[in-house]
Amino acid sequence: MRGLPGARRIAGLLAAVTGQDVRLTTVAGVHRLTLAAPDDPLLQGALLPILGATARWGHSSRAGLWCEVDDRP
Repeated sequence: MRGLPGARRIAGLLAAVTGQDVRLTTVAGVHRLTLAAPDDPLLQGALLPILGATARWGHSSRAGLWCEVDDRP
């Protein structure tokens, strides 16, 4: 699941799970999704496998969550 369709799919999944808006930006073939960190630390921990399994990079902190999806096959 790569590229813009994959990034949109991940954004929809994250929005549905967290109930928050997910921002999708694209720069040089890399699609970055960002959202505020959930208040519940258990939910935040549960999202890490989603970020890591579906994206090139994933990160979680109190400041927020983000992941990047590139256009490589």
